[in-house]
Amino acid sequence: MMNILQFKTGGEYDYNITFETGLEKQKIQTNDRPQGDLLKVISNVVVSAVDYFRFDNIAAQFRQISFSYPEKGCDTFVLELSIKTKENIYIKHILKTEKLELAEDDTESNDTNYSLRITQSNNLVKNILKLREEIIEYVNGARLQEALPFEESEETDEGDSLFDEE
Repeated sequence: MMNILQFKTGGEYDYNITFETGLEKQKIQTNDRPQGDLLKVISNVVVSAVDYFRFDNIAAQFRQISFSYPEKGCDTFVLELSIKTKENIYIKHILKTEKLELAEDDTESNDTNYSLRITQSNNLVKNILKLREEIIEYVNGARLQEALPFEESEETDEGDSLFDEE
């Protein structure tokens, strides 16, 4: 089983993923573009986060998400977005959430505002869960890998062979 610990976009590499499999912790840093729906799902997370945090007149960009897996209780996540207001597009603000539970709320209410809040929260959670699935697919190879930087070599003499035929 693979647990995604952190997914970050930008920096020296476009995609930075820290994950663990069993007892091993590993990290992938790459500029390889995703093959699947990863970019679409990132966009969905940003849109649902903007709704969840009730922002108006902003442009938001995904930065990173961190997951934790407690032995007892619910998984949690911390989401970080880079935000620009439409009034001043040259200033970026970083929004980093508190730890939020990665679980849908099945509470029903007659209060319209509370009901809307639950829907917004559940939409964010659904999109985060889908993002985690897409990150796992990306780690498992669903990406357009760049050509490996092998140099073309000239013909080698028979004596230069790595394997001697005997």
